[in-house]
Amino acid sequence: MMELKDLCAGYGGEDRLRHVSLRFQAGCLTGLIGPNGSGKSTLIKACAGQLRPSHGQVLLEGLSIA
Repeated sequence: MMELKDLCAGYGGEDRLRHVSLRFQAGCLTGLIGPNGSGKSTLIKACAGQLRPSHGQVLLEGLSIA
């Protein structure tokens, strides 16, 4: 299971994601949809550890990925 807790992340000092909290359950398919510029790629990069959050945390099986 992956969990985001109060996650804020973005580029150039400007957060595109603000205070996002959610869980991705193991074995479940999750879709991510939204208009251009809504933060979909930013969310995926933060979940993958490619983008460091400015606030909050990303947990994988209860452990921080940081």
